Amino acid sequence: MEAALQAGDQRASYALGLIALIYDNERQATEDQVSVEERTRRRQLGTRPIIDQLRGWGLTAFVPCRIAIGGSLDRMPMQAGVSAGMLGHF
Repeated sequence: MEAALQAGDQRASYALGLIALIYDNERQATEDQVSVEERTRRRQLGTRPIIDQLRGWGLTAFVPCRIAIGGSLDRMPMQAGVSAGMLGHF
């Protein structure tokens, strides 16, 4: 995302802002020295809505494109890896 922003893609600035909020939540939980259960609760209440926003943004910001290689191949840049990977942890 930082590389995209540096390349002039302003869509990245929104995503980076949301990601910063997730890091803020994690940092606060670490500073508060909360239990695993409390960290999980905070993630569900505070981080999950941010993840949902990020997922929604990814699905609208990166419109599927078609590439013809002996037929059509759907590609959705970034969100497939993000939703299956990072976003699946919350």
